[in-house]
This record gives sequence, C-alpha cells and structure tokens, in this order.
Amino acid sequence: ISQAFIERFPGDERSGVLRVQLAAAGSLPAEDALAILLDTARESPAYETARRHAARILYEQFREAPADRRDWAALRYADVAESLLAIDRARAAAGDRHAAELTIVRARRLLDALLSVRSPDPDRALVAIDAMESALRVTQEGAPSTEELQFRELQIALAQGDSEAAATIAATIRRSGDERYIAAADRAIFNHVADVWRSVKASDASNENLAVAARDVISRGARLLVDEEQRAGAAASAIMVSVRAVVAHAAYDLWRTTGDRQALDLSFRQHVMVLEDRPNDRDVLRRLAEVAEEVSDVETALQSWRTLSSGLDPNTGPWFEARIRLIALLVEVDPDRARVALQQHVALRPDYGPAPWRERFQALEARLGSDAASQGGGAP
Repeated sequence: ISQAFIERFPGDERSGVLRVQLAAAGSLPAEDALAILLDTARESPAYETARRHAARILYEQFREAPADRRDWAALRYADVAESLLAIDRARAAAGDRHAAELTIVRARRLLDALLSVRSPDPDRALVAIDAMESALRVTQEGAPSTEELQFRELQIALAQGDSEAAATIAATIRRSGDERYIAAADRAIFNHVADVWRSVKASDASNENLAVAARDVISRGARLLVDEEQRAGAAASAIMVSVRAVVAHAAYDLWRTTGDRQALDLSFRQHVMVLEDRPNDRDVLRRLAEVAEEVSDVETALQSWRTLSSGLDPNTGPWFEARIRLIALLVEVDPDRARVALQQHVALRPDYGPAPWRERFQALEARLGSDAASQGGGAP
C-alpha cells in the first residue's frame, strides 16, 4: 500500500515520510536505503528521522568495513552524525535527558570513528568530547568508563603531536589495570611512533633523525611484543606479526644508518620470525638476505636470495640483484655451486644482462677463473 501511494503521489509530503519508513525498515540493501534517507529534503518532516536512521546504518558499515575502506566509512559516518550531535546537544542543554543520552552515545561513536582514521582530526574529536561532557552534566546514562575517556584523550594527544602527554596518559591507564585499554593505548602509541618513522624515511631526513625514529619504534615495539605474547600465549596474533615486521624493519634501518650490531642481531631474529608468517614477502626476504649475510648465516642468506630470484619477474632490476647476490655469496663459500649458478644465468641471458649487471656478472666469472658458459652441472 505504501509503495503504491508513493508511486501515485510522488510529490506528496506523506510520500517522503513513507519512503523514509520503508528505508528504515531494513528490507532494502544498505546502500539503497542510504540513498533514500540521505536524499530526504531538509524541509521534509521526516528529515531528522531519515538522518538518524542513516547515521545508524553508516556506523554499522564503519564497524564492519575492511581496513582499506575504514577511513572512508568513518568520515562518511561523521559527516552525518556531527549535525545530529549538535541537535541533541542543544536539546540536552535545555534539560532533555533523552537528548543527553543520545548525545553521549553519538559522541562516543563519533570519537570511535574520527580517531580511528589514519590522519585523525583532533579538533573534530574535541567537539565530540565537549558535547559528551556537557551531556554528562544532565545524565550519567551511557557514560563511558574513565579508561575509555582517557584512551580517547591519548588518541587526541597523539593526533596533536603531543607525545609526552600521550605517554603520561598511557601510564595512568596502565595503573588502572584495565587490560583492554592498556593494550589499546600501547598499540596506539606504537602505531604513532611507527608513522613518525615512516614519515622520516619518506622525507629523506638525516641518518641521525632516522636513527632516533627507529629507536623509538624498537623501544615501543619490544614492550608491545612482550605484552602481546603474554596476552596471546604461544600463538602469534596478527597484531604480533605486524608489530614484529615493523620492528624488524626499523632495526634494519638503525643498523644501516649507525652500524649498531645489536640492531643488526635484532633485525635478523625478527625477520626470521616474520618470514614464518609471510614466506613470500619480497621485502622481508630482501632484508633478511642482507642481514643474514652480515651475521654470517650463509644458508639463510642463500635461501633468501634463491627464493627471491625464483619469485621475481625475470630481467628486472630486483631479479638481477637477487641473482648477482646469490652467485656472489656462492663464490665465497662454494665456488663449484657458483659456477653452476653462473652457467644457468648465462644460459638465460647470454649477454649477461644490461649494465651495470653485465659487468658484475663478468667480474664474478673472472673471479671463478672459468668460462661459465662452458660448464655444466646440477642446481646450485
């Protein structure tokens, strides 16, 4: 009946109300419902109801969104929810307890969304905090825990670049004993220092600045790994694997920029563990091969270069590098296997490859004192 009325009287004000009711009923696909709800005219009597139902759907989508769409979903929700927060806050200020409850719930959801994106906007988050604190003077219904508020303050401090304030808040949360927020705080600070390290790397900053950023990652990461291992037991959680990969890379950077042998050893150990969970990660294989050579773990280095060379696209720069590094290492430890490997390469590329790889392959051939093209044998 409702659909028939809408089709017969599309311009009737009541049709707009009926469309919102149909969209809110849950029988339509989410995006179809949102299209109706968000298209409701501001002058329609159903406008506010439509926005509230749209905000509910958008928050659900944000919570369920995969990582690569989470930022988009969060901001899409916030764009609708912030105007509703302002409406409810104004009503709560006039003593409306129900509006105060809605303000508290909405503010908590907004903080969840706004502070979960890769580049949080602290000013928008502070507006939500202020609205919630105002509503809490009217009612305590739906009030967040002290630890939740402290965690949001920590996230805002990090978004503002105030690492000292964030560390102070994290220490307070740790004293509370609430494991959920202790873990969340530790992860937030680690993610922040990791972002700083990545930013320093991307900016081609000095070795000194890169070393400082890498040390922060290693320090925070080491603590987080210990805590996560205690929480997860022997099983490596996805969080542990991710943290370990970042620590391994940061330790690699610290070794490369300072020659720190402890960083080298740490990078080697962490890369070995990361490779167990990411056996085909080319970046991990590349760094592991290099640090394995430095710590004299020849077999690990050989296996890493071999895996890389077999998995990379032939005749690309990374492929030539993996081949040359594999054969160069074999020259040092097993010349016979090096001759076989070089012979196989020449069979694939009689010209040895383009410069500068050609000259490097020919130099290895000269060191072996033989013409690789004339040799035979099994696999290296």
